[in-house]
Amino acid sequence: MPSNPPRIVALGPRLPPDIGPHFARLAARGPSGDARRRALDALIPRLSAIIGAPITGLVLYGSARQVDDPGDIDALITTDDVRGGLWGDAGGHALDIFIEPLAAVLAGPAARWPHLARGAALHDPTGDLGPFLETVAAHRAGPAPAPSAIDAVQLPVWARRQLARIRRRRDADPALAAMHRAGLIAALPQLHAIARRAHGTSPTDWIRRTRRDDPTLAGHIAALADPTRVDAALGAIIEALFPGG
Repeated sequence: MPSNPPRIVALGPRLPPDIGPHFARLAARGPSGDARRRALDALIPRLSAIIGAPITGLVLYGSARQVDDPGDIDALITTDDVRGGLWGDAGGHALDIFIEPLAAVLAGPAARWPHLARGAALHDPTGDLGPFLETVAAHRAGPAPAPSAIDAVQLPVWARRQLARIRRRRDADPALAAMHRAGLIAALPQLHAIARRAHGTSPTDWIRRTRRDDPTLAGHIAALADPTRVDAALGAIIEALFPGG
């Protein structure tokens, strides 16, 4: 018989304030192993009570952060049969905590979990998450898979149509042009991955890596924040990624 679907738990934007400092201690640079263990010993049963299920794993990922850094704290919690997340403010700490059944995470494929490539399994009682994270990291270190035949054709066409929509609308309907512009900017990491046969990445990583590794595009990054230059920069980026299209 098929198994029951996962139970959904989705909480936010105000989260129990006591969990925020524990996550911050785990994410901060420099705490001792004992300090992290105390934070985990306090956090795991509290999360179990909030979610209503045993916690089978906790992976911290994203950029390592200092406690006073306003950036988000990203983590994955695994359970037996709960899916969802905890998103919002917890005692002044911004949390993006995803919840997945452990079996679903381990079933992969590794390409589904690129954000875990630099993750750390801080709670791994079954011993399964550590090897899985190594698999994800190895996948990310290797060559990116070729884009699907559909994406390779459809997305460059879509990008050029977005540019055309922006140009048509920016005087007649600036608000609509701004929405088209925002959608195209948000898609740049995916378009770059298709054009350069690279792994997909977050906007933060995309900007950092593009500035560092792709001089053809690096000069246009700053212009994305300049209202007088953003459209020209988008056109130059799309032409560089998909020349002559």
